[in-house]
Amino acid sequence: MTEILRQEVKFITDSLADEVGRVFLWQGRLLRAVRYDHVDAVNELLASGLMQTLVAEGLCPGTAMTELQLAGFGLVLEHERIPVITYPYEWSFSMLKDAAIVMLRVNQIARDFGYQTKDGHGYNILFHGSRPVFIDLGSLIKVPAGYTEWQGYEEFLRFFYYPLKLWSDGNAFLARRVLSGAMQPLMPHESYLAYRIPLARHLNGRLRLRLARLPLLLKRVSSIPKEEVKRLWPGRKGALLYWLRPLFVIDRKRSDLFALMKKVQRMKGEEQQSMWGSYHLQSGLVDESGALRPSARFKRIAELIDHFEIKDVIELAGNQGAFARYLLSTTRVQSIVCTDYDANAIDRLYRALGFDQHAVTPAVLNFMSPILLAETQPPHQRMKADAVIALAVTHHLILTQQFLIDKILSTICQYTEKYLFIEFMPLGLYSGRSEPIIPAWYRLEWFRDACLRHFQIVIEEQLEENRILFVGRLN
Repeated sequence: MTEILRQEVKFITDSLADEVGRVFLWQGRLLRAVRYDHVDAVNELLASGLMQTLVAEGLCPGTAMTELQLAGFGLVLEHERIPVITYPYEWSFSMLKDAAIVMLRVNQIARDFGYQTKDGHGYNILFHGSRPVFIDLGSLIKVPAGYTEWQGYEEFLRFFYYPLKLWSDGNAFLARRVLSGAMQPLMPHESYLAYRIPLARHLNGRLRLRLARLPLLLKRVSSIPKEEVKRLWPGRKGALLYWLRPLFVIDRKRSDLFALMKKVQRMKGEEQQSMWGSYHLQSGLVDESGALRPSARFKRIAELIDHFEIKDVIELAGNQGAFARYLLSTTRVQSIVCTDYDANAIDRLYRALGFDQHAVTPAVLNFMSPILLAETQPPHQRMKADAVIALAVTHHLILTQQFLIDKILSTICQYTEKYLFIEFMPLGLYSGRSEPIIPAWYRLEWFRDACLRHFQIVIEEQLEENRILFVGRLN
């Protein structure tokens, strides 16, 4: 056995609520220390065959026992490490939908082994590239034989189903606000009822809450032995539920999870018009089939990235990810995070990547104004790479959104360990048809001087009439 020194460990703060143990990093490895009082349960879980099945199905990262020891814990497991963490508020519609399907599929399989997840929220799902995987071994609990009620059902509705329904109805703004509320952004049942049934808005709050919870109560009544009904609900309420129970009993073995799965699978994200949702299609960088049509500019930047032997990058304002996909297919880059604040653009990228691709991680991100929650790490810490790429974006931030140049450059620098690839647009918001009015101070020399305050300029090269590339290295 190898003893791990406490001072060598970096605990993952997101795992503080895990009663089974703590997740931590040690010598580049992702490990989980299991508390003494949960060792037997974890050993039983690993011996059940459930984890092996989930891993084989691609629903969980690899997990293995180790010969390591950490003081205060009875067991140390090792998990396959997922290099980039994105949170649910950084997912597009299709990403959220696929994450929901993974959560349901994990529970369908777990039920056959006598297990289920006690949680139903999305923070137990990570994207390994474009593949969503369930990561919380501590959420899997053993249930008695014949037990069919899913403890995570309500949480699943409030975290996944309600936002997906809002989004599929065309209300992407509200859906994304629900997801960005807190560590567990759970939409109240009564709020969803008021959204779905306008008449319910005229009911008083107490009655609306009771009405919203009625289907959940009936579901629970149908999934527990009838002798338990009177014990759980004594008095007239229990007697009424006992009498009504036969009306609501369903195929308690499978129907709930499978019916819910079908509902989620049928949902479609309404394609709404957005500024950058189809920019790469309109500019000819991809065709209608999604195939890449790289420009000479893309090819030159890719050559430079290979020249500097860069292995991982983050692209800010990457639109539909045409350049990220081109990098992956033509260079030695091994890992790419492609971000854009336009959820439609990121959804197009995600669907173009396919379900089983680990090299490109999509994320909905406004890098100048990111969502920051007290319980989560800021994006520049999670997504930092060898190089940051910001093509054709600074002119929008400067001339349209009125950001100060030093604020823009200092923010971009946070996302890189070493190199920067940034474009300056000397003609400003020039569209190729008419020349806009450009402020007198908006000049190449002004931009260059600003860059030198933040990094060393390695290359300055004009790629197109309105594209000047700056390759920088952090001081």
